[in-house]
Amino acid sequence: MQVNINHILRLLIRRWYVLLAAALLGALVAVGIYMSSTPTFQVSASLMLRTQDDNARPTDDMMRIMGLSGTDNVQDEVEVLSSRRIYGDAIRDLGLQTEQRRKARLRWVGEYEKTSCNLLLDAQVLDTMKEVARIDTRFDGSSYHLIVRYGKQRFTWRQKASYTAKDGETVHTLIGPITIQGTQDSSAKPYQLRTTVLPLSVAVFQMQKTVAVVRAARESNIVKLSTNTDMPRRMEDFLTRVIDLYNNFSAQDKDVLAGRSAEFIAGRLRIVESQLDSIETAVEAYRKQHLITDLSQEGTMYMHASQSYETRLAELRTQERLIEYIRSLLSDNSDQTALIPANLGVQDGSLQNLIIDYNRLVVEHIRLSQSASENNPVFMQQREQIAQMRRNILKSLDGQKEGLEISISNLKAQQREWDDKISSVPTQEREYVELCRQQQLKEKLYLYLSQKGEESAVMLASQALPAKVIDYPAQLPEIISPKPLLLLFEWVVLMLFFAAVGILLADWHKPLED
Repeated sequence: MQVNINHILRLLIRRWYVLLAAALLGALVAVGIYMSSTPTFQVSASLMLRTQDDNARPTDDMMRIMGLSGTDNVQDEVEVLSSRRIYGDAIRDLGLQTEQRRKARLRWVGEYEKTSCNLLLDAQVLDTMKEVARIDTRFDGSSYHLIVRYGKQRFTWRQKASYTAKDGETVHTLIGPITIQGTQDSSAKPYQLRTTVLPLSVAVFQMQKTVAVVRAARESNIVKLSTNTDMPRRMEDFLTRVIDLYNNFSAQDKDVLAGRSAEFIAGRLRIVESQLDSIETAVEAYRKQHLITDLSQEGTMYMHASQSYETRLAELRTQERLIEYIRSLLSDNSDQTALIPANLGVQDGSLQNLIIDYNRLVVEHIRLSQSASENNPVFMQQREQIAQMRRNILKSLDGQKEGLEISISNLKAQQREWDDKISSVPTQEREYVELCRQQQLKEKLYLYLSQKGEESAVMLASQALPAKVIDYPAQLPEIISPKPLLLLFEWVVLMLFFAAVGILLADWHKPLED
């Protein structure tokens, strides 16, 4: 069946009164829709999220370059920003579980800061609510008439009850106690209110659907929050509170991390300080125990002392050998007139004098033997004197030898002590170096922890907010809906619809071809 445009135009001209009625009816309906729609505005805010990219994996940048998915800290922060926890805290803080509107002709105009009447519900009731509730309030000039509905279903409510109360009274309803606080005087005109009470989970879900949180660009750190609402001031406060909670939430995490780091560092500092004190005390005790001032100087001193004892011991042994030689010379009975060498280096003065006297007497005896006989009394007396002096010298030699043996024994003992000290120097040095090494390690660890503690304190005191607000939440001046062009489009569509229906009803008895 072909459509004849001329036939349709003739039909419309012939039924001009139907077209006029449709235009008027369409305009009436369109105006009604416009008058019943509350103006909707856009509220938006812009943030720059600061992220900690220092802990990102080194492969993330390469994965992004290759087109693969890497760690996206900004997207993670966006999820945190729009999380149920932050939205729920913001809704609870601002009391946004209740939404109140006042009847103004055909519209239900939202009330937020300046309300006609406050219906105060107990906080416990709001926290324990499981289903949506609606409270229709009618003020007749003196009393408040409440109709409370609870448990919204598709077309009905599961529970419904009516109540009447005065200003300032508390009404015990099926959803809990409600306190009425009127904000107008007694001469106020009657009005109607509609208050919707949402469970916290439902309020959060609706906010998550209403508020769009998107990045300005794919790799940008700037995030935009926007929503369309007929109560701009309400959403401005909500977005502001969300930003504050996000900053507090992230700052608290960083504060906890920095606080725990500072606590850990302080604890480790106390332990290291105690260990360092113990090591320093051990080093001091070790130095006192071994009389250590400087191991290198003490080693040199030990060597000089040992060498001096060795020299002294050699001298005593030389004296001992001289005494043995003199003793063997005097013990030889075959030659009673043998002279004792006077320059052998005997150090004892009395023995040296005895040897000199003995040699003088022997020389005189040899001279006398050349002029006198052996039976000469003087000769015999000198021989007796020589024998006596030999016995005296031998006796003195025995005493000298005994003294030298004691001195040699003492020197050997002292030399062994110094040799032990010399041999113990490497061991002492090793043990001392080990103690010093532990001391240095603890000192370095203590300095490192002190530095980290100062860094943690500075970081804790000078943390920047995670979200820098670029544009604070604000209402845009342009109305989102309803728009005049949309109203005109609705009027044309309705006019055509009513015209078609009117013409069909007017000619319903005629054949379809006509």
